[in-house]
Amino acid sequence: MRSRVDRAYDFLTRRFLPNMRDEQGMLHRLADRDHRHVISDRELEEIEALTHRLGTLKAKIARRSSGAMVREIRRVLYEIVALLQLHYGRAIAADPRS
Repeated sequence: MRSRVDRAYDFLTRRFLPNMRDEQGMLHRLADRDHRHVISDRELEEIEALTHRLGTLKAKIARRSSGAMVREIRRVLYEIVALLQLHYGRAIAADPRS
């Protein structure tokens, strides 16, 4: 289980979050250029908070593991997956090729 949590955490911190931050930055630059207002997207903030929580749990599980901690990790991962599905679902729906 630890290796799976490590892989999920690494994906979020090294790939997904940096890409999402870049995407948000690009959207804001384009909006500024076109004099538009971007409605704040809370997905990034929520995923960052959950990733931070996952990192905290990851550190704790390295020291000791309990059933309650495993359930908490699962809960956090399910919440992250739900937000990722929203994010990717929205991206797929916006893609004219789909």
